[in-house]
Amino acid sequence: MIAQTSDFGLRRGGRYHRGNSTNRKNFLYRIMRKILIIILVGAIFFLLVSTISYAKEKPLQKEIPLLELKAQITPLEFSRDKMSDVTISFHLKNGSSETMTIFPKLALFSEVSGWVGPFWFLLSYEASGKKALLQEISTWYGPPGMPPVSSYWEKSRTLLKPGAEVKTEINSCWIPRKLLKEENLSIKSLDPEGMDVFKEFPFKLSDSSVLILKRTCKEISNEMNQRVDFLRPNLVLFFESQGKYDLTFLYSQRDDNGWYKCKTIESSRSSPVSILVP
Repeated sequence: MIAQTSDFGLRRGGRYHRGNSTNRKNFLYRIMRKILIIILVGAIFFLLVSTISYAKEKPLQKEIPLLELKAQITPLEFSRDKMSDVTISFHLKNGSSETMTIFPKLALFSEVSGWVGPFWFLLSYEASGKKALLQEISTWYGPPGMPPVSSYWEKSRTLLKPGAEVKTEINSCWIPRKLLKEENLSIKSLDPEGMDVFKEFPFKLSDSSVLILKRTCKEISNEMNQRVDFLRPNLVLFFESQGKYDLTFLYSQRDDNGWYKCKTIESSRSSPVSILVP
């Protein structure tokens, strides 16, 4: 009887002993959790106070575009009666604190098929309800051929220091509607293979005047006298009718182009350039 009682007491004491150990562990866990919560709240509070203090000490500054673009077109008013050379000038200014590498000499307009950039973008080109459309008129619809070798890009790169500016000009040829024959603007002449988008053009082509980009009027006039489809192959800006048009541009290059090494850079949009089409 004594042995049984003693045994019971030992087992009972054992249960009490294990219960006290568990309670101490739970107590310590609660203490540690409270300490961690206090530390976390303190850290968040410290970050908020630091952020507010920094904002008060340093006033907000207007963000300067990494690459600033200004565009000019000469002349701004086109001729009603004759072909005339038009110059599109791009002024790129480094608005950052680091020297950047850009390739404006090699940039194509985004409508031109080819390798991936760099590109000029013509973002808007209408005003007062008048429409215009930039269109590549092709004679070849296959792959663009072998990509240029790396030395091609290296020779034409521009290193632009902070605050420095570089100018690039694009020669173009203006032809008023008065000098264009109906067959020059026919679908048969512009898109005989039916591969371009002229069947879905947003306005009547037969009333259009044109600006042919990256060509001089001397070059175009020779071809104009030799063949009806002289607008092929060219990059042509078609104007629906007379009136004022606003042209806005942008320069862009990407580091994932696969052919030349560069940083991804996108210029600011140029201010609209207003031209008058007679």
